[in-house]
Amino acid sequence: SGQAAHLYSLNKTLFLVHIPPTAISACVKIILRATMFPEREFGGDPDSFFSVTSTQGDQGLSLVVDESLIQLFPLQQIVIGPELRAIKVYEGADAINSIGYIQALASPLAALGICPIYLSTYNSDILLVEDSELEIALEGLREVVGKEGMKWEQIISSSSEKHDPTPSNCTMALSCFRDDLSMFTLDISKITECALDLLSLFIYPVEKESQFFSYTVTESEVSVIVNTSVAASLRRFSSLEFNSNTWACIQINEGSQLGESQVSAVANVFAQEDISLYYISTFANDYILIQSQQYNKAVLVLKNQLGALIDT
Repeated sequence: SGQAAHLYSLNKTLFLVHIPPTAISACVKIILRATMFPEREFGGDPDSFFSVTSTQGDQGLSLVVDESLIQLFPLQQIVIGPELRAIKVYEGADAINSIGYIQALASPLAALGICPIYLSTYNSDILLVEDSELEIALEGLREVVGKEGMKWEQIISSSSEKHDPTPSNCTMALSCFRDDLSMFTLDISKITECALDLLSLFIYPVEKESQFFSYTVTESEVSVIVNTSVAASLRRFSSLEFNSNTWACIQINEGSQLGESQVSAVANVFAQEDISLYYISTFANDYILIQSQQYNKAVLVLKNQLGALIDT
């Protein structure tokens, strides 16, 4: 049986940041401090959060950075989005492969007119909303999760009959990645055991045209998504927990219009068709991750139900 889900907000102001290719060299040091030495950088702060994503679809890097850390970046060389607050729903690793979990969280916010920036991690889901939306978003999610924490199976079951109608007049342009992806997690106290291999993910990534790399630190958890070919060398470390599936990635291109929250629209149609979903938002695009064996089915659902135009 699944773990109880826990819902709370992080007591930090966060920023979604775009680092252009020309500014990456000036930002590398602070990025490595936050990712490779989080215990030192954040001092065990339970509200700490940092995420960096590099993909074939984004030029440069996409970061989520807190109000203290952002002061260390060359502010004139980067693009900073609006102030955000993070809602964290901790449900444990078993929820990754579940059907309908993201739909259960995203749909109540869509009904409130809230379109979150969504970041799935190995054990949690992070929903970034504007500060003015925080309290109403928390209240809407409490009705789903429950004040004392429901098990994620109960959350999915209670929302399974509440699918929103598929939006009409969609404009959705998608691009597909050709490489399989793997995801794993480790405790930040174990980073030193595999530091060189983790560092190699930053220094020796796969070619940009097939790259997906997302590294998120939240509280004591490190969550990583990376090309399966690159992850192979890390499997020898017992401190790393890998998801048993490989994952395919579909990019929702900038400018797509779904008439509502993109994550909610996708999550709803996938839940109806029994497709598990992992979701990553960046500064420029959103990324849908589905289990590799469900890729062809997912593409058909996106074409038929959301009118997607797909560049394979």
